[in-house]
Amino acid sequence: MTDHTRTREDDTDEPTHTRRQYLGGLSTGVAAALTPAVTATLPFGLSDPEAMSELATTYGGLFGGEATEIAIEHGTARNPSWPVVYEAGKRESLETWLTESDDRELLSEHQPSRSATVIAPPSHIRPLAANDWIEGVDINFEASRVEPVENLDTRIDGSGLGFSDLQRRLVGVLSAVPSTSGLATATDAEEVTPAQVRQLINADTDTVTSLDTSGVTVAVVDTGFNPGSGDILGDRPADADYSPRLLPESKSIIDDETVADVGLSALSDPDGHGSFVASQILANPNTDYQGLLPNGDLPAVKVLGEDGGGTMADIAEGIRYAAEQGADVICLSLGSPQYGTDIDAALEYAVEEGAIPVAAVGNDRQGTRWVATPASSEYAIGVAATTGNPAADAQSAYFSNLGPHPGTTDLSNGETNGAMPDVAAPGMKIRALVGRPNGSTTERVLSGTSMAAPIVAGVVGLLIAADSDLRGDYEAVRSRLKDHARPIPAAGTTEVGAGMVDADAAITETETDDQDDTMSDEAFGRNEAYRQVSRYQGGIFARFL
Repeated sequence: MTDHTRTREDDTDEPTHTRRQYLGGLSTGVAAALTPAVTATLPFGLSDPEAMSELATTYGGLFGGEATEIAIEHGTARNPSWPVVYEAGKRESLETWLTESDDRELLSEHQPSRSATVIAPPSHIRPLAANDWIEGVDINFEASRVEPVENLDTRIDGSGLGFSDLQRRLVGVLSAVPSTSGLATATDAEEVTPAQVRQLINADTDTVTSLDTSGVTVAVVDTGFNPGSGDILGDRPADADYSPRLLPESKSIIDDETVADVGLSALSDPDGHGSFVASQILANPNTDYQGLLPNGDLPAVKVLGEDGGGTMADIAEGIRYAAEQGADVICLSLGSPQYGTDIDAALEYAVEEGAIPVAAVGNDRQGTRWVATPASSEYAIGVAATTGNPAADAQSAYFSNLGPHPGTTDLSNGETNGAMPDVAAPGMKIRALVGRPNGSTTERVLSGTSMAAPIVAGVVGLLIAADSDLRGDYEAVRSRLKDHARPIPAAGTTEVGAGMVDADAAITETETDDQDDTMSDEAFGRNEAYRQVSRYQGGIFARFL
C-alpha cells in the first residue's frame, strides 16, 4: 500500500507518524513486560507483500486466524472475497489476472477510484499483492450499524472504565485509578426530542432557523429508509409515492436497485435504524420531531440488511455511490472494530469528490474501546455521544468509544494511530418519528453514537447552507466544528474530542473555550488513564492488553 504521511489532528502533543515510522519506532517497554508472549500468524509466509492489509495476512493462519473467522466466503469452494485497489492505468492488468484462472471472479468494481472486489483462493492473493501495480489488498468481512443501546443498564464494572485487571494495575502504578464521576449511565439520561436537541446545540437561534436548507444534500448510508407515507420528509404530492426530497437515485447496494427502478421497496427498512438516523437529520413534520435540515434532500443508500449487518465491500461501494450522487454530507452510523482498507479508500474518494463524511465512533467502550472504523479514518468526522444536557452539564455516555487509538488493536498496521472523537452530540435516549415499511409512522427512543452522528451531520449541512464556500471543503468544515464546539467540563478530550457541537457558534465563528482547559479533576484523571492505556497498547504485543 502506498505509504501516506498522516496529518490526523489529535488533542495531544504526542507526535503522529507515517505507518512505517510508527511500526518501526514502537516502544514495548512496560507493556511487553506485562503481557503474555504470543506467536505471530503469518500464513502467507514470513514476508507478506506490503500491499496486503494486516488483517488479510491472517486468513487461514495458525489457530484459524482472525480473518478466517470473519471473512465473507462464496460458493461451494468457500473462497473469500478481497477488496483490491490498483494503480491508475492498470485496469487491464487486473482483467488479465482475473482471466488467468477459473477460480477468480470479479464481484464488484468502481473504476473511478480504482477499486474492485474479487473472489479468489487465498493462495492466489499473495502473488497478486506482490505486483507493483497493486496498492492495497484487504479481506472482505461483515460490519454493522453501530448497535443502538436500547437497554441502558450499566455495563460499568470494577474501576468504572471497563479496564481489565491488568490495565487497572498498570494505570494504578502510574497514577490513581480515576473516578467515574461525569460518566453517564441510564439514571443520568433523560429523553430528548429533536426540538430539544436543537436547543442544546444552539440550532434554534434566529441565525440558524433563518437558513434555507433546500440546497443541501445529505446521504444516509445505512439500513434503508421508510418515508412513512410522506409523514417524515413531508411535501409528498398527492399523485406521488414519496416526497421529491427523497431522491430517485436512492439505492440498495445489496440488491443493486434504485427507487427510480423499483420504487420504495428498494429501501425497505424493517430494522428501522437508517430511518431513525435520516429522520433526525431531515424530518419535516412541522412538530417537535423536525430535523435540522427540514428542506434538505436525501439520497438514501442501503448497505445493511434486515439484521443490521453488511459487508465492508458494500459499505465502501455505498460511500462512493453517495459521493457520486452529489452528496454534500454522508452520515455513517455504522462500523467495525476492525480496520478496512477499502472503507478508508472510499472515504478518501468521497472527500475528493466534495462530500463530507460524518461517522459514529462506536458503542463499545467497555470492550473494543477505541474509535471504530470508519470514524477512525482521517477522512471522517468522528462523533461521540453525551447526555441530552447543555454542554456545561452534559456527561459522556458510558458506551461511547474513545481515543487516542493506539493503532495496534484493529489490525490497521498503525493507520489509525492517534484517531480521536472530533466532537460530541447528544446520543442518549433520543426520541424520533420513524417510518415503517407499511407506510405508518411510530415514535422510537434509541441511544448510541448512531444517534449522535446524524446531529453533527445536520450541523455540517447547516454550515454549508450558511456559507457555500464551505461546500466540499472537508478540512475547513472539520476545523470549524472543532474550533467552535462548547467544552464539556465533566468529560475528557479522549471522550468528547473538542466538546459539544454548537451550530450557531460554528456558523458565526463565535469564540468558545477550549475543552482541554475546562476539564474537571475527575475528567482529567480519566483522560490521563485512557491515554496511558492507549500508550501502552502501542506496542506490537500490547494489543492483547
